[in-house]
Amino acid sequence: MLQTLVLLYPFWATAKALTWSRGHYSVHSLLWLTSGALVFFVLALASGHKNGWIGGLTDGAKSRANTGGVFFWKRFPSLSRFAQPLSDSAWGALLAALTSWQSYRMLRHPYILYAEPTSRALHAINWTLWVVTIASAAAAVRFILHMRRGIQPAATKSTDLTQTFAVSAVGLLLFARILTPFASPHPGIDVFTIDVSAIENLLRGINPYTLTYADIYGGFYKYPPKLSYPPGFLYLIAPWTALFHEPRWASVLAELASAWGIAVLARSRGFHRSIANWFAAVWLAFPVGLFLVEHAWVDVLLVPFFIWGAVALQRKRWAAAGILLGYSVMVKQYAAAALFFATVAVFRQVGFQAAFRLVRAALLTCLVVALPWLFWNAQALFDSNIQLFLSMPPREDALSWVAHSLHEKGVVLSATWTTGAFVAAFLGALALVLRRAGNVAANSTAATAFFLWLGFLFAKQAFCNYYYLTAALVWTWLVVTEASDVAVSSSA
Repeated sequence: MLQTLVLLYPFWATAKALTWSRGHYSVHSLLWLTSGALVFFVLALASGHKNGWIGGLTDGAKSRANTGGVFFWKRFPSLSRFAQPLSDSAWGALLAALTSWQSYRMLRHPYILYAEPTSRALHAINWTLWVVTIASAAAAVRFILHMRRGIQPAATKSTDLTQTFAVSAVGLLLFARILTPFASPHPGIDVFTIDVSAIENLLRGINPYTLTYADIYGGFYKYPPKLSYPPGFLYLIAPWTALFHEPRWASVLAELASAWGIAVLARSRGFHRSIANWFAAVWLAFPVGLFLVEHAWVDVLLVPFFIWGAVALQRKRWAAAGILLGYSVMVKQYAAAALFFATVAVFRQVGFQAAFRLVRAALLTCLVVALPWLFWNAQALFDSNIQLFLSMPPREDALSWVAHSLHEKGVVLSATWTTGAFVAAFLGALALVLRRAGNVAANSTAATAFFLWLGFLFAKQAFCNYYYLTAALVWTWLVVTEASDVAVSSSA
């Protein structure tokens, strides 16, 4: 249990940090996020061992001294009990309790900032979260009783409360997302207003990348309001914006796809269906989930491509992984990191042919998505997607150490620090992805998570949506790293 609790720390620290500050500047949140990133790196580096990360650390240290990990376990046998895999019932208790805690945090701090106070949808969301909180806590107690009696989920009926509550929690958390656009129909954020305006202009035959949009902040942030994301995200939001004037329905569907992908990954690791559903429920209960949907942030659309990309890597479907990760680059720019590290992981552990198939599929996908826009106006696409980001000034409200320097000293953090951080992030990510231990999906996901996480901490601009993405990667990594004790025992 201790080993798994430590594995959960990076995910929990991110949830704690984001609920503390809503993704804006806070030194407390920065400390939580920095500690989470460093702990995650150590855990990811030591993962993939038969005795978990504890075995990875101890055996690794002893092997360098040519004494072998067996020596360590014989000398300190009391530690070996911490390295045993959890039973499915123990996993269920842990995941249900985490779902309950997170949904309660979401209930206390829903962060639907632009909701109408008298909205019935807002009251319905509150009641929904109360039901999830109570049902998840009841399921955790039920799992604990099963543990004491030695009952595993596979031995229970499909009508058992733990399974019923898991499906109910997933369904209700998705229902809360459906209610969010009704509770907050007019969010005061530029992402939403620009998305709607971009699709309206596109339907009139006007290239949305050539326009400068209405600045709802009155020039406060000192950069022009442009459409700053690649065209892949336009294809995702266009149908919903054109039909309903509401791009956030794409976000709701993306959350459904993400939860489904998490459950599929958990099942591939040997977990029972009810435990797989609890893995999905934990992600849907991430405390700032409704906040992300309300604000129409693009990262919500990005997450399912990463998760299903991990599913494809897990199943050795290299072309499918290339298509998914290639499209993700066309949704948001920094998704290129996921494609790069997936390619390196496949090349390292499988070989050149598999890596080539992945890269070929990814490049063809990017070409198909971007080619019409390159013909339409390549310069406008470059200016909006690359030049704009390079020219953006640092923001004092960002959740990064650059913003901390602006707050405390009134100066931008020196290039030595930022460059050093990005070099460290890249080298650390390479160390994770070039490991022989672990599987391709786990290593590439860990490398992407660490590179982006540390990079965001020293970026000019980084907010709630950035760390929401790293939390999704961390949770995906945990699912593809851990295995059911039933799967472990059957493979032994």
